Amino acid sequence: MAARKAAGAVYTPDALAGLVVARTLATMPDPPAALLDPACGTGHFLVAAWRALRQRWTGGPPPVARLSGIERDPAAAAACRETLLACAERDRVELGARPAKPRILVADALSHECDEQEGRFDAVVGNPPYVRIDRLTPADRAALAARFGPWLAGKWDLYHCFLARSLEFLKPGGSLGFLTPNQYLLGRSAARLREQLATTAEIAEVVDLCGLEPFDRAIPPAAITVLSRRRPDPGHAVRISAVLPGQGRDAPPPDGRDVVAAIAEAPVATVTQARWQARPWSVLAPDPFLSWLDRLGAPRLGDVCPRMTEGDTRRAEEKAILPAALAPPDWWPAVRGRDVTAAGLAVPAGADRLPPPARPAGPRVLVRDVAPRLVAAPDTGGVRCLRTVYCLALSDAGQAAGLAALLNSDVLAWLYIRLFYSSKMSPRAANFRFQSQFLAELPILLPPPSAMGSGLAAWVRDAYRVPPDEYAGIRSLLARLRAV
Repeated sequence: MAARKAAGAVYTPDALAGLVVARTLATMPDPPAALLDPACGTGHFLVAAWRALRQRWTGGPPPVARLSGIERDPAAAAACRETLLACAERDRVELGARPAKPRILVADALSHECDEQEGRFDAVVGNPPYVRIDRLTPADRAALAARFGPWLAGKWDLYHCFLARSLEFLKPGGSLGFLTPNQYLLGRSAARLREQLATTAEIAEVVDLCGLEPFDRAIPPAAITVLSRRRPDPGHAVRISAVLPGQGRDAPPPDGRDVVAAIAEAPVATVTQARWQARPWSVLAPDPFLSWLDRLGAPRLGDVCPRMTEGDTRRAEEKAILPAALAPPDWWPAVRGRDVTAAGLAVPAGADRLPPPARPAGPRVLVRDVAPRLVAAPDTGGVRCLRTVYCLALSDAGQAAGLAALLNSDVLAWLYIRLFYSSKMSPRAANFRFQSQFLAELPILLPPPSAMGSGLAAWVRDAYRVPPDEYAGIRSLLARLRAV
């Protein structure tokens, strides 16, 4: 297991591999004459493709003859080859197909040794390795950045390179179906990847498995992406869906059948691909929802609070923190995320202490960094914030109470979920880890003083013009997620 994780190898349940293959082949008018898995491992996706092609075989090249794999691990490649030879023998005996040998190349698909494979395949499927940049050697990082630079940014992952490379393996018009971490849908480090995909490929479907754990719990939540190597028409619509908690069991069996059932039950919507560029892609934000946001015309939180920071202390300062009993009397209480509540700051009397800042912070709203929903409170002054608290600076002190109340409302909690659900810490966790890049995108309509108190919820609902059918489901959605 440790060796597999070090290599980024994540072996896919057979039923889930079959689903990815089926969704990919559904975008093609004819069965592929040549199909590739560029990181085939022991052959789960190629066997799934063999089963799908076998069902549609009416003569000509046998199914196994249409399959190719690339695998850098010789042992895994040998196991894949043996499995496909057994499949070919079944085709010979049961279908009368001529003998066929699978084409399994022992190589690194990202290297130049595979350049001759470019443009040869009608379809590419698979579950590429997940390897963070910090686990690659400096030489590998440099080589990959040089080759796939336009696709990479920040703390990129090896599967970003596989997406770019696999488009090169496809013929024009060919189709790709990958199972990858869902982090690329929202993450800042995948911004270039999203932009390249949105402008160079026609995206057929994205399924976010954010509510499921089809793999080991150490593996991030997954997403299915199906696309074709062609430039999209301006009005092309992407099918989007998300499997939320409650659809399927939390711990699926090895065959993955309940994962497939949960995907089939997930509601499907569409979004115009032209809306998807480098900015985060949310599969819970279809065209009607985004059009409603456009009509709302509200400023974003990043405009209202152009300065958002994780705490107001440097790491060196946090090392100087002292218990209240040992700190000088003029030191200030240190605020942690758990001290931020919707009712206001709840700093314990015996909270640890830090030196006062060199200059006053000014008016601001504090937001807990980890919680099941947005939790905010106005800064009452005289406190230092650790890095588990987001500090939202305001130019007008009179806005603090209204902004905190708005962020604590059901409507803003719902908006964050719709836009950034994939940032949830894990399918089994109740909490989100909020991030400033996502907070900055929230639409903000500050309530007037007259709306504060018991009438706030009605004011927010009316000001945001939330569609009645949407508002009816907000509380049930929030309750459902809290129950995870």
